[in-house]
Amino acid sequence: MSITSETSSVVPDNVLEKAREIAGPCSELWIPNRKMISPLVMVWGLNPIWFSVPCSERWVFFCDDDPGALWEHSCRLLLITDELDLEIRSVDVPPKGLTVDWTKDDSPESIEGVDDAWAE
Repeated sequence: MSITSETSSVVPDNVLEKAREIAGPCSELWIPNRKMISPLVMVWGLNPIWFSVPCSERWVFFCDDDPGALWEHSCRLLLITDELDLEIRSVDVPPKGLTVDWTKDDSPESIEGVDDAWAE
């Protein structure tokens, strides 16, 4: 799955650039298809991840720090506001609905190769 022009127009350029900078060249970055307003992001397991500021609208990026590994490894949720306020949450599984609510970034610094069929 690659980023679409629709997705790239949804996230402000400065927010996307900040997310790519934080993710780094060895991580696989998933870009949100919409802004998250809910204070809750449900990860693939049973435990929800709570934002620290429930009323704040955030762009929630999923950053897989070891894209070739099996799950339950180091990953991050990058929560970024339009003003570039940042919160990083460590997780070890992806969010639910990954291939529906996020689009894999196909920027040159991203690493390809993770089969995301499990998330469908």
